[in-house]
Amino acid sequence: MITSSENNNNNDINDNDNQINNTSDKKIPTLLSLAKIWLTEWTELEKKRRIGANLSRLYFTFAKALESVRNSKDEDIKTLKDLGKLKGIGNFILGKITKRLEEYQSKTGQIIIENLEVNISVNKPKNNNNNNNNNKPKRKVKKKKEYVPAFRSGSYAILVALYDYTSSSSKSDSMLEPFLTKAEIIRYGQPYCSSSFTVPVNGTHFTAWSSMKELIRRELVGKMGSPPKYFLTDEGVELAKRLVEVTDKLNPLNTSEVINEN
Repeated sequence: MITSSENNNNNDINDNDNQINNTSDKKIPTLLSLAKIWLTEWTELEKKRRIGANLSRLYFTFAKALESVRNSKDEDIKTLKDLGKLKGIGNFILGKITKRLEEYQSKTGQIIIENLEVNISVNKPKNNNNNNNNNKPKRKVKKKKEYVPAFRSGSYAILVALYDYTSSSSKSDSMLEPFLTKAEIIRYGQPYCSSSFTVPVNGTHFTAWSSMKELIRRELVGKMGSPPKYFLTDEGVELAKRLVEVTDKLNPLNTSEVINEN
């Protein structure tokens, strides 16, 4: 059974393709221009699917890819391989663009990329020496220790501030925004932190804000736009939620349940 929302989404897709077709009589669109249109469409679609202020990871995935496409030039993107080199465009997005391109070329008769199958195969990882790999003894993989920031550390304060002001159910949807700027994180996070976000620790250049780099590296916090805005990833939301729940249960004089940073 197809719901009305699915029908609306399909209509949006057809409208976008028709819009391309109307302009294509004069000029054949470039791969980059098509990618820009489709990524915009997918980003807006994920934005409509938000629940309150909670945007899906797909929204940020599409938005980052769209930002890269907008900052690129047509002359630099001639093949799918070129497109796959852009920051934020991995196999998932490249696969969606390839599928959409196949449909577009079949529908319009316009050839944007010749030999699509050859172009696609360039981006597939090669699986050589499978037999040799199977004969090798399997090495034990150490279970990765979960990262949990220390209580009232910079990382802790950043995660809690982002959660409190972008995802917390204690605030109404009208008060929540999916992003925070650096200034907002510092303002909201300072009460949760024992060290300063602006004044370096004695003899160093480090402040509580320095922890942001580690949170981004661990993919708990995402960063996009210029000036940059920060958001919690799905994993970041889960960790921040647990930190808040554990802290609420703790006696202020007993922080033994909080694990130190590793």
